[in-house]
Amino acid sequence: MPIKVLKVAAFYGIKVVKNSSIQVLDPEISGCTLLDSSGAWQIVYRDSENRGRTRFTIAHELGHILLGHELSPDKSGHFRTASDRRPPAETQADEFAARLLAPACVLWALGCYEPEDIMRVCDISAEAARYRSERMKVLRDRGKFLTSPLERQVYEAFKPWIEQQKSRPE
Repeated sequence: MPIKVLKVAAFYGIKVVKNSSIQVLDPEISGCTLLDSSGAWQIVYRDSENRGRTRFTIAHELGHILLGHELSPDKSGHFRTASDRRPPAETQADEFAARLLAPACVLWALGCYEPEDIMRVCDISAEAARYRSERMKVLRDRGKFLTSPLERQVYEAFKPWIEQQKSRPE
């Protein structure tokens, strides 16, 4: 932690491009996913935004790709994930990003529930940390951590790092 989103993208062969170098984003858009004419994926992100925000944007766009969301052509002939349908594609991509960047089982193991702590540990924006904090409180109230095999697998992968963090002096 924090998760290295550029390494995740590279693992999947996805190119990540700053908008300042190609100028394809509309002013109100933080990022988009493009499929170029050769069939290669690209994530374009607004590099003028803060680090936490850009990390979430890249993770969100990874979610579109890895979840197989539908593509639609843009003005330039590129194909991009449809952004005009908030639910469910955008919500799913947000959930993907939150779970990738701030895994609930890791935050639970660290006792990390407050937005400021989540923001620090996960290197995400204050807004994303607030949303994750709200979700963590719901999950904590339900007491259902480590109940799914996938969650246990994620926890085991992070366990050495978690133990290292717990043994650090404050």
